[in-house]
Amino acid sequence: PQDVIEMVKEGNAVVVDVRPEGTFEKTGRIEGSVNVPLYRAVQGGSVFKTIKKIAVAAMAMEATERNPDFLEDARRALGGGDPSEEGRTLVVCCTIGGSMETEVVSKRGKVFSDPEKAFGRESRSLKACYELIQGDYTKVAHLRGGIAMWRHKELPME
Repeated sequence: PQDVIEMVKEGNAVVVDVRPEGTFEKTGRIEGSVNVPLYRAVQGGSVFKTIKKIAVAAMAMEATERNPDFLEDARRALGGGDPSEEGRTLVVCCTIGGSMETEVVSKRGKVFSDPEKAFGRESRSLKACYELIQGDYTKVAHLRGGIAMWRHKELPME
């Protein structure tokens, strides 16, 4: 996180927050970040989508679906230019951050494979990194520990 602050100050990076717009607005965000939601509220009124909305609402949550306009929204939020010419590093974040790590380290420093982490810890920000790379962005980074770690370290929030 400290490296990200310096990169942003120098104009070499921008923090891309992929949490839903409501979460971004209501729960605070990393200072200077832009919001490009990877998921959005379920759109449309098909039978399946209506059932999904009702089922999720019963759990006091909002039904979401993958944002099909994610790359277009990212281009617009980042200035509308050609993705391959974006000079800044896109530091992608979500609440938990996710991880590609498949091992844990004991307090004594011994490394163990963790079957619960056979493929790492999935997160929205890791999915967004993949999608941005597929969309021709060449400088994409992932904020380790996500916004939860950022808050824990008491770094600048809006």
